[in-house]
Amino acid sequence: MRTLVISDLHYEKRTFRGMDKSKAWSWLMSIVDYHKPDLLLSCGDWGSAVTLVEFCTILEKTVVLTIYGNHENMPVLESLHNVKEPLPVLLKVW
Repeated sequence: MRTLVISDLHYEKRTFRGMDKSKAWSWLMSIVDYHKPDLLLSCGDWGSAVTLVEFCTILEKTVVLTIYGNHENMPVLESLHNVKEPLPVLLKVW
């Protein structure tokens, strides 16, 4: 099984401290397309700009499991379910 682990993508539609945060999603998609992981694990902080449509494109390619951080679009994360496995994307931490 090929696993990709990420953290702190911070996908935003702005430039912050000289870095164009709007390119983070396309960068991630290029990594997923190249490595073709079976599973993507995220330690949170996807960023507040991630949309349902964008997330669905990655869910068609791999299974995603994530915890939440302090920079999230929580309504999107809470509504997502994996396509390839009957699992929610967002893992509940308690």
